[in-house]
Amino acid sequence: MKNNLPVRLSVGLALTLVAAAPQAKDIRTEFECRAHSADGMQSMSTDYEERRGDRLRERFIARFESAPGFGLRPGDILNVNVNGQLVGAMRLHWLENGDIGAELDFDSNVDRDQPDTTVPFPANWPGVSRGSTVMVGVLGCSLQSR
Repeated sequence: MKNNLPVRLSVGLALTLVAAAPQAKDIRTEFECRAHSADGMQSMSTDYEERRGDRLRERFIARFESAPGFGLRPGDILNVNVNGQLVGAMRLHWLENGDIGAELDFDSNVDRDQPDTTVPFPANWPGVSRGSTVMVGVLGCSLQSR
C-alpha cells in the first residue's frame, strides 16, 4: 500500500493557503437619473456604474424612448451630452413595443462576443459624479446615487 501522507499534506496546505488569502472587495459607485417630457410621451434614462477592485470597470448607458407621432422618426439622431460635453449620438429606430427609441452603451470592458452592443468610452469622456448632468436630445437630468 502506498503512503498518501505527502499528498494529504500538500492538499491540506493548499486549502489552508486559499482560505487565508485576502479576498478583494469591489468598491461600487452607482448613479442614475430619469426625465420625461411635459406631456409624458418621451422619456430618457441614464445609468452609470463603476467598480474598483482588482481592476476598474465602468459602464454608462443612456436610453431614449418616444411614442410615435411626437416629432421624432426612426433614423433621427439624438446627441448625448455629459456635463455639456458631446460624448456620442444615438440613431432612433422602431422598438418592439411600437415606440421609437435608442440606446447608447459605453463599457470599459467591451466583449467581442455577439450580440454585445457596447462601445468603448470616447476619448473626450468627462467622467461623472453625483450631480453631473446628462442630456439626450432635449431631455436632461442630474445623476443621483442609486
